Amino acid sequence: MVGVSEDEVRRAMGGDAVATTAVCLALLPRLHALARRVTGRADLAEEAAQEAILRVIRGLRELREPARLESWALTIAGNVARNLVTRARPTDPLEEELPAPPAPPAGPDEVRDGAVQAAVRSLPPEERELFLLHTVEDVPLRELAEANAITEGAMKARVHRIRAKIRTRSLAHLEQRGAR
Repeated sequence: MVGVSEDEVRRAMGGDAVATTAVCLALLPRLHALARRVTGRADLAEEAAQEAILRVIRGLRELREPARLESWALTIAGNVARNLVTRARPTDPLEEELPAPPAPPAGPDEVRDGAVQAAVRSLPPEERELFLLHTVEDVPLRELAEANAITEGAMKARVHRIRAKIRTRSLAHLEQRGAR
């Protein structure tokens, strides 16, 4: 868990203000980081992280298993971030869509990583959220499936399709830059 004990989580679930504060402070950096990757914008990430923390505080008493706090909170943050992206005005450019200044020549690893990042950014928000939750934040497929009301097998297939999209788009990105 993210720097808090299960006992502390249980106390927070019971309404202990000090424990709730500790839980929130421990979760906030990861929630903000996920929201930043999902939204692509600092302002929306800040808003999403704040809203997610509020939802976590309000829902702590209903949390069934203290050990699942982190994945539960990350799922909330991902959903909030995705909803904010959906509601953002179409004229609001994503920060990552702005042209980047010319960079010094990159090595093969940096070129590959850039291609993967571009492919992830090109995913629809829901797919980007699922990919980041499972692959980056290590939320188990079982928990993602439960949160999305589908079977674990269906979630596994969905994540597999998302990874295939990323692979295809990464290769296309590399080919466009003559780096393949």
